[in-house]
Amino acid sequence: MGTSKSNKNWKCKVCVFSGRPDPVWQPTESVVVHLLDLTENAPLAQLSYQLPQGLGFRGLCLFSNERMITAYNGYLYISDGSKHVVKTDFNLQFFKYFCEKIPKKYENIKSLIQ
Repeated sequence: MGTSKSNKNWKCKVCVFSGRPDPVWQPTESVVVHLLDLTENAPLAQLSYQLPQGLGFRGLCLFSNERMITAYNGYLYISDGSKHVVKTDFNLQFFKYFCEKIPKKYENIKSLIQ
């Protein structure tokens, strides 16, 4: 599942709202590189691929046209076209780093992230 680490095609999104757009922004290249490194080094999980659904918090997403990584409940759900993999977000490293990098204009949504 190798993908370019260039930030020009990557976006971040907090999936938290129902009925209105979720916050989306373009991360810096260093954020993209760090999140992709964490993803690559994460161990495979023995869990079926099923993204969270419903109302409320549904994960933190790093996505491009080719790939989507969703951090939710201690796991990384990775979709690369027709391939789906679940990895363990060891010590919630991806989740915590992503939260640290949420832009200030979206600080208010941190209270909605579980």
